[in-house]
Amino acid sequence: MRRFAPLLLLLAAPASAALDISASVNRNSVAINEQLVLTLVVAGDQSNLPPPQLPSMPRFNVHNAGRSTNFSFVNGRISSSVQYTFVLVPRLIGNAVIPPISVSNGREQAQSQPIQVTILRPEATPPASSAAPARAAPQPRGSRAPARARPGSESQAPDMYVTAEIDKSSPYVNEQTILTVRFHTAVRLLGNAEWAEPVTNGMLTEDLPPGPHSEKTHEGRRYMVSEIRMALFPIQPGKLQIGESTIKTRVARNRSVDPFAADFFQQFFSQGIGSEVQVLKTRPITLTARRLPEAGKPSGFTGAVGKFTIDAEADRSSAKVGDAINLTLRVEGRGNLKAIGDLELPPLDEFRAYEMVGSLNQAKDADGVTGSKVFKTVLTPKVSGTLTLPAIPFSFFDPDTGRYRTVKTKPLEFSVEPGDAAAAPAPISFGAAVNGGGQITTVTEDIRYLHNQLRPSAQTRWASLVASAGSLTVFPAFLFIGSLGWSFYRDRQLQDPVGARRRGAIGRARSLAREARSAPDPASAAAKLSDALSGYLGDKLDRSASGLTLKEAQEALKSRNPGAPEGHLDQLRRVWRELERIRFAPSQSGDATSSGLADCVRELIDALEEDFKA
Repeated sequence: MRRFAPLLLLLAAPASAALDISASVNRNSVAINEQLVLTLVVAGDQSNLPPPQLPSMPRFNVHNAGRSTNFSFVNGRISSSVQYTFVLVPRLIGNAVIPPISVSNGREQAQSQPIQVTILRPEATPPASSAAPARAAPQPRGSRAPARARPGSESQAPDMYVTAEIDKSSPYVNEQTILTVRFHTAVRLLGNAEWAEPVTNGMLTEDLPPGPHSEKTHEGRRYMVSEIRMALFPIQPGKLQIGESTIKTRVARNRSVDPFAADFFQQFFSQGIGSEVQVLKTRPITLTARRLPEAGKPSGFTGAVGKFTIDAEADRSSAKVGDAINLTLRVEGRGNLKAIGDLELPPLDEFRAYEMVGSLNQAKDADGVTGSKVFKTVLTPKVSGTLTLPAIPFSFFDPDTGRYRTVKTKPLEFSVEPGDAAAAPAPISFGAAVNGGGQITTVTEDIRYLHNQLRPSAQTRWASLVASAGSLTVFPAFLFIGSLGWSFYRDRQLQDPVGARRRGAIGRARSLAREARSAPDPASAAAKLSDALSGYLGDKLDRSASGLTLKEAQEALKSRNPGAPEGHLDQLRRVWRELERIRFAPSQSGDATSSGLADCVRELIDALEEDFKA
């Protein structure tokens, strides 16, 4: 670890981490038989934001309804936000307060403002037109109380029952399938029902917002119906089973007490009333997942199934050679967004592309999972002129048509000007110069006089010296043999350019590192050191340094030398990203110096050189 001490000190420098949290509700007045939606937004300038810490809210039952994430990386600065959605079911009538909700990342803490909420009687506020998302099975509600079976009634309909169904019995692998569980009840519940998810081996699951409450008549009895939904994504072909869904609820033990009667409390105290727990289960469901067809599968297909579009956007259309252009690629649509792999850029001879960073923005509605996956990268032009970024394709399988589709972005054009040129060298002139007095001054002469005496040539003198050397004349033979051997070695090197490139990699990298030590600022040093590191890896791995990304370099190093220390790959990742951060965000360079950065990169290159020799 001593070898990377300068880098660890550099990376351990504190960075400003702004953390913020805000809370809001969809309304400030809610009836006891309604639901309240609480939205929390946690934002900061770091990629991994901590979750909020919910306080005790005794007047509500709290249900988690999911979250969505937004992440951006612009000019070396990270900013992200996570939106959490909770459903609050009121329990007591009166004035309630949602306390401040805090979030902490270990260094600083933020709190939201308290929110005042008024909980009214059922008749004080008309029922909402639609239900807010909820994670657990909510207590049924409605404008009228459900009917109750009278003693002696001929109806054999149960007090409550539960059903489950799927919208597709034979989906494709990774195709979205909706599971709907309906809870029917004709009696008043004592508390909220608890739902246990089914076992779904071979499938990925996503919770969805529940459907609106409704009424249904079954065998002459009126029921209130609550819907619970899940999105299922089969990950393997064949027969898959959705296990039992379980709903546990508490109801009154003495069913002869009418909870909707005007004298309910009189009946309650005169007869006494208890409760019992009932557990309802659905039947298992079997579906058959179909394989994706091999016919027509594009070469760039990574497993996305659904309906998607792709769009590309750059933060500028004009730049100079070496400037950073932030490129954003957005894949948007309906389906399993988590199954979308990293996008591959086409070969870019006129640009240098850096590592791509992805973020997921996921939303859910009654029809399933929708949203977008955003990829961001940085491009730097290597030449001037009018440059074109070609269309970037994205392939997916459309289950509605049963065919593969490929969508593309629109090509982007950039007007690139030459970079800032270095100071031009002073012109050199030959000939005579005129002095201040108007006289011509001789600069040089081009006449060489002949010698009056004839002298032997250098070759003649050398031959005479060798002839008089006696036994020393054997040395020219050794010199001749040595020159033949050197010529043979040079010919072998010219016939193996890959080997020559690998052997010269360390020297070229060290030379750039020495130049970086005298750079005027850390940003300039980081640019040279980035070229030194990528150039060294490109030479060693026989790849183009201009298009080499961190991910490609790590994978190539692992495949070439599986036994290499894992710490070297970790240090490579940290150095690579630190150089990019300092290069494209000079204001965040902190205490970094040109000499310190050069020492870090040289130590890393020396360590990698030992791995290559192993």
